[in-house]
Amino acid sequence: MSSQNPSYNPTGYLGTNYTNPGQDVFKRRDPLPTDIHFQPGTRWINTATNDFWVLGSVVSKVAYWINCGGGALAVAELLLDDANLVNPIAGVITLTGNATQGVSTFEPVPGTAEVTVAQSTTIQNGVVTLATNAQAIAGTDSANAVTSSALAAKLGTQTAHGVIIGEGTSSAMAATAAGSAGQILQSAGAAADPAYTTATYPATTTAGEVLLSSANNTVVSSPFIQADSVGIVTLPSNSNASAYCSVDIPNVTGDLTSYTVLFDTTDYDIQSEYDPLTGAFTCTKAGIYLVSALILFINTTGGQTAGNLRIVRNADIWWQTQFNPALLQDAGAQFSVSGVGLVPCAVGDTLTIVVQVGTGAKTMGIGAAAGAHSQVQFSKIA
Repeated sequence: MSSQNPSYNPTGYLGTNYTNPGQDVFKRRDPLPTDIHFQPGTRWINTATNDFWVLGSVVSKVAYWINCGGGALAVAELLLDDANLVNPIAGVITLTGNATQGVSTFEPVPGTAEVTVAQSTTIQNGVVTLATNAQAIAGTDSANAVTSSALAAKLGTQTAHGVIIGEGTSSAMAATAAGSAGQILQSAGAAADPAYTTATYPATTTAGEVLLSSANNTVVSSPFIQADSVGIVTLPSNSNASAYCSVDIPNVTGDLTSYTVLFDTTDYDIQSEYDPLTGAFTCTKAGIYLVSALILFINTTGGQTAGNLRIVRNADIWWQTQFNPALLQDAGAQFSVSGVGLVPCAVGDTLTIVVQVGTGAKTMGIGAAAGAHSQVQFSKIA
């Protein structure tokens, strides 16, 4: 029998005792199914070829050894032989594989960033080649590959803090300028890149004017709506009109005749909606209108005991008040009646003031004593 340590016996003889699991057995041959005198987990290393196996199990006096590959580097790594480990040269990481798989080494020298991939001419899924200046990110679709040189051309000289944007194709990108503080990123439409711009407001405004959106979605200043710091809103161009009778209008009713009062003189008419020739106010905007009227009746007689004052929209009575002239008249045979009403109107509706008195002779008229005792106002309030 050889005096060598059994583990190094060139014939492979180990005796009858089991080694402890996890021990390394060195032989100049590969293990056989008859090598059964070992515990599962034992590693068998063929020192002639640097191949190694692990014993999986022994069943019915048959040893099942698992081939784990080989090579000097693999054996050195298995045995934690730091003196024989080979680190990547100059920090280069090399990934070597074919179209379906690859084997990698790692632990590069600190501070390096290069990755090299060796591959066949067939493009592999997920393969990255960055070893030369002709760098590329390759996928299965070579037509849509994005080269890093193209990325560098697009992004390498861009201003910091810009926004990356697509530039019309799947393989091109660009970046906006950084913009200035307070600017907004605004679209320039489908045919141009977005860009940072200053928010657009009217170049000049009058203090207190309200900003409104225009038909093309820009902001404009409106001189027609104003507000002050205490919350008072002014609508200087809203519908408003005021008129009065400058002279007496005699003998218009008294015998149940309905008379549309003609206020012949206009104080103001913002939107030119009142016609003194017809007494009609024609609405240019739909909304709610406040109508107020004060009528001075003159030349009453004791026989006239019924009357009414009406606000008429188009041909319909919207509001009216009734009175008895005989009870209201003073020593000068005159009296005043007033009325106020809210009228909803559409564009083109007309508003008039109509009076009717009876039941006597047609002697009663509309007075203009003191200059303006018969008057009317129309105001759009909503």
